[in-house]
Amino acid sequence: MAPPTKPTKKPAKKAKQVKPLAVAPGSNWQKLKAAVAKPASNKPKKHDLAPAPKAKKVKAAPSIDWIDTSLIVAMDCEMVGVGSDGKRSVLARCSIVDFDGNVVYDEHVKPLERVTDFRTHVSGIRAKSLRDALPFEQCQKDVAAIFDGKIVVGHAIRNDMQALMLTHPKGLIRDTTKYRPYMRRKVNGTKLYPKALKHLAEEVLHKTIQTGEHDSVEDARITLELYKRAMGP
Repeated sequence: MAPPTKPTKKPAKKAKQVKPLAVAPGSNWQKLKAAVAKPASNKPKKHDLAPAPKAKKVKAAPSIDWIDTSLIVAMDCEMVGVGSDGKRSVLARCSIVDFDGNVVYDEHVKPLERVTDFRTHVSGIRAKSLRDALPFEQCQKDVAAIFDGKIVVGHAIRNDMQALMLTHPKGLIRDTTKYRPYMRRKVNGTKLYPKALKHLAEEVLHKTIQTGEHDSVEDARITLELYKRAMGP
């Protein structure tokens, strides 16, 4: 018996190449191609988000909450007149109060020159007020020590500092005569002028002061109240 013969492999059939159908592009396809190829327009569309408006700068309301109030004092001084006509002013009393209105310093001071006008109707100073008064140099040292590192509040405080012959850093001085809402304009004028402490006490604080002789302690307290009102709650 003859041995079995191996089956012969049939050659694999070549895969038929399928020609892609030539499809004529329709009008919709042409429109889409044209839209894609078209450069983008900068004109915003309905669905585009409009640019956000620039935020307005709002000035924060001033506040004294962050300030160490133990570093705030207010001062007022009373003057007397010297010179032949009594028109030059020199220091005769200096009063300083703390932020709560407590008196931390109140001294009559010996004038550096002979007094020719006590101005008692305004200053409240009399000859007897100065008999046991503090020497000017001592007052000057005391006030400089109290002011060291502190915010000093005053009404036309430049006059008081000149009378004391002292200077203080500008950044630590608060003058209520220079606070714009507390100033006035002359009729048909644009320039601002300071108001008297008495008028501000009436208009802003509804308090009456200086009905007769002035009291530098009272004036210092009123000045401090005006400062607090200006700084807000």
